[in-house]
Amino acid sequence: KRFEAQMWKDKPNVDKFKSFTLRNGGNDFVSSRVRDAFAQTLIGRHCDNINWMAYQPCICFINGVYKGIYDIRERSNEDFIEANYDGLEEIDMIENWHELKAGSDTALNELFAAINNPDVTFEEIESLVDIDELINHLVYNSFITNTDYPFNNHIIWRDITTENPKWEFVMKDLDRTVYENEDFDYFNFLYQYYDSYKDKSYNLASGIKLYCLLLENEKLRNLFIDRYIAYMGDFIHEDVAMALLQDMKTEIDAEYYNHCMVYFEDPDAQMEAWNWHFRNIKLWWGKRREFMTTFLADYLELGCVVPVTINTEGCTVTLNNIRLTQEHFMGAFYSGHKMTLVANDVDCDYGWLITKRYSDGSWEKRFTKTDQIDILAEENMESISVEINFKGALDDNTIEPTTVIVDESGITLRASQLLQRVALYDMQGRIVSDENVINKMSHTISVYQCGVYMMQVYYADGLTEVKKVLVR
Repeated sequence: KRFEAQMWKDKPNVDKFKSFTLRNGGNDFVSSRVRDAFAQTLIGRHCDNINWMAYQPCICFINGVYKGIYDIRERSNEDFIEANYDGLEEIDMIENWHELKAGSDTALNELFAAINNPDVTFEEIESLVDIDELINHLVYNSFITNTDYPFNNHIIWRDITTENPKWEFVMKDLDRTVYENEDFDYFNFLYQYYDSYKDKSYNLASGIKLYCLLLENEKLRNLFIDRYIAYMGDFIHEDVAMALLQDMKTEIDAEYYNHCMVYFEDPDAQMEAWNWHFRNIKLWWGKRREFMTTFLADYLELGCVVPVTINTEGCTVTLNNIRLTQEHFMGAFYSGHKMTLVANDVDCDYGWLITKRYSDGSWEKRFTKTDQIDILAEENMESISVEINFKGALDDNTIEPTTVIVDESGITLRASQLLQRVALYDMQGRIVSDENVINKMSHTISVYQCGVYMMQVYYADGLTEVKKVLVR
């Protein structure tokens, strides 16, 4: 027997399932109560290769008695695989590296033998494990400081109907996250737990060792670095993550006081604490991303941090084979590290405007028409900005820092970096147009009278520039 319903808006195709669970927020019940749902939804919506538990808040009554807010969640057992993988039932599934949930644990010994071989190769690990998913888990759990993992709340599974089944992973219970200080060293945490378990539990130590290999094996480490860089400038960026958090708070905001009256002696105090926790998460998130950007450089000896912005203009773009989900990438690369950008929309008229600014105040710009570009971050660079699908009749050469085009559509500004605001004045100082254009790299102003105008350009990095514009 199965439930038949579209229970989770993020997974419309999961409409038949054997079971679900009602969750009260777990360890986060008295705090924000959405940490697990928020963390899983953020990566679930933006990551191409992740198994995660969908979320739907509800108001719960049991035998007519009001029980407040609960979360309808998928279950982290074999029912999850069946519902998400077209009825697949022939699987091996193991929780916390030793508890058999389905199938057999025989293949787990093969994985452990490989992990504990000091000469294990990338190819051997890749033949046993879904590398992409493995990397996704460590990138994300280390960023959100999940200290109830990977020795706990850890699920692996494999499809034994395939010829060469690989172990995959399932996100579970991320309620104990975003609690540590923003400068928490997660890699040291991993190694400490490995040392504490290696003489006590072969299984747990081996499981933790698998994640340590991402820091030790050169090929795995390079993939790990690329993924971390891409995610932090893309959907992990605080503008994206905190917008989701706010949406999730708003969804239950009106009901939360009624919920507090059931479970807390002082509902007003709990409401105040609840709002404080959301403010704290928002502050933490931006600080964590800033810390991890420099921490990765120091810990993995990656070189100098070079800020990078990429404006995709809605085109499908991959960064080192990782799909960007946002129009505006705002992150960093490291000196000596190459980024390869590939545009994949066949209908777009591709062009890339590349701006490199150097610490001595000089800059280099070029426009090129190609589907792919390679850019090497250099030690003396102050920033790199890239705009795709730049509209302009330009060849591969150096161009002005900011281009203004006047045609029948009006005055079009093509900027070399992200804009904040653009204002246009006539020669009497009267405002013709004054608009916020946050995180855009182009802006068009309709002008119906000929004459001379002054354009004040405000960039996102705080710089300003004045352009004199003649409309004939």
